[in-house]
Amino acid sequence: MYEIDHLSYSSLSDWEAKPEAWFVKRILGLRGSSPPAAEIGKRFHKTVQEYLTTNGTTYECDDVDRLWEAYKEPLQELPRRGEAEHEFNVTIDGVPVTGFIDYLHGDFILDWKVNGYLRESTTSPSKGYTRLYPSGKRHDLADEPFELCNTKWADQLGLYQLALGIDGVCGVDQIVGPTDRLRVAVYRKTVSADWKHLLRERLKRCWSFVGTGHYFPDCTPSESINRANNLQQVY
Repeated sequence: MYEIDHLSYSSLSDWEAKPEAWFVKRILGLRGSSPPAAEIGKRFHKTVQEYLTTNGTTYECDDVDRLWEAYKEPLQELPRRGEAEHEFNVTIDGVPVTGFIDYLHGDFILDWKVNGYLRESTTSPSKGYTRLYPSGKRHDLADEPFELCNTKWADQLGLYQLALGIDGVCGVDQIVGPTDRLRVAVYRKTVSADWKHLLRERLKRCWSFVGTGHYFPDCTPSESINRANNLQQVY
């Protein structure tokens, strides 16, 4: 079994959604393999990060080439010479938090998402985009904060801002499939102070449980230990 010595955005999200699945993944270490689409997304991330930080590019496969072609117009709007995969290890209100930011330029945080690339059906972008490529459309909620459009993204970007001690506009660039009809949705928004305050409280609540070995919040401490032991025997 593994010990938990920090939280991250994904850890908080997983624990709040399904504590048992979180326990199997984070404590027992049974993470499983990444699906093919996720691996393609990682390679695309690497290619774009290389371009923005060094102005060079490396195409690793045809899939990355297709994503690159779809993204080349919005890519030109991004600031160059930032930092890719910015790592942080901080303490927020007594909670140790770690993470990696896809791209950081000054106080501007950017995260990339690739969704539905290998699906046959069309994937809809998240609501609230500032601009949709190639159509140029602007969503009705374009001026609203992240939490009114996508709460998961608000949690992720809000946590990054808390970790770095910054505020202001942050971004997500989302590429949606299928492969032969790729679109890019660009989001430039804020995460409200109220949302980040609630996020602090959620971090503290999560850490008060998992940081003490009380992994299942719907159980008493002794019941939580028994549940953990039973899961360990099953897996």
